[in-house]
Amino acid sequence: MNVKHRDYSNSYTAIKVFEGFGMLVVGIGVVVAVYGITKVSAVPQSGNPTVVAAIIAALPGAGIAIAGTVNLVLAKMAEASVHTAEMTQQLLRIAIRKGEDDDTSELSPRQGNRTTTYGRSASEEAKASLLDAAPAQKESALAPAKAKEPAKAKPLRPLGGNKPDQADGDLVETHRDVKIYKRDTGIFIGSQWYPGVDAAKQAIDQHTEKKDKT
Repeated sequence: MNVKHRDYSNSYTAIKVFEGFGMLVVGIGVVVAVYGITKVSAVPQSGNPTVVAAIIAALPGAGIAIAGTVNLVLAKMAEASVHTAEMTQQLLRIAIRKGEDDDTSELSPRQGNRTTTYGRSASEEAKASLLDAAPAQKESALAPAKAKEPAKAKPLRPLGGNKPDQADGDLVETHRDVKIYKRDTGIFIGSQWYPGVDAAKQAIDQHTEKKDKT
């Protein structure tokens, strides 16, 4: 079972633009509020209604600033949702990969249980010992044939995944002419995720050794 790789870089770019727009709206709101208060303070008024007038003059700017703050909150929520989706995709791929490894692993031979003979007669004990010895003799006869079977080499996964030329993220190291990148979710070679730099190097070494042999 293959999980289709989805690139979330465009989503992160859109969220950054949305977040920057929110910060711009907040800045405009603050400027409008300060400008309104300054205009009211410059007008001479009888009595002392300056505080109430300043609050009323600042309301439009405050409303704009609140709208920008809501915009920033929505941008952060969207970023969290995209990050959760990306992590879910990586965890699903790891789980599927682990399941495939478990299916291809060799099973250890099952050990037969010993039969207790407490309270049996001598004839029953002899019959039980013969029955227990029969499977052991069959296993010993089949053991040389199994030993002669050559172990099948486990096929290597494609280096770099579905997109070996994908080069987004921070370049960590170049090992044997293969570039290793660091992204928000871990270490990558192309679109293939690895738990660490050492694991990525090991995969590169395995593919290089296989090419040298062929």
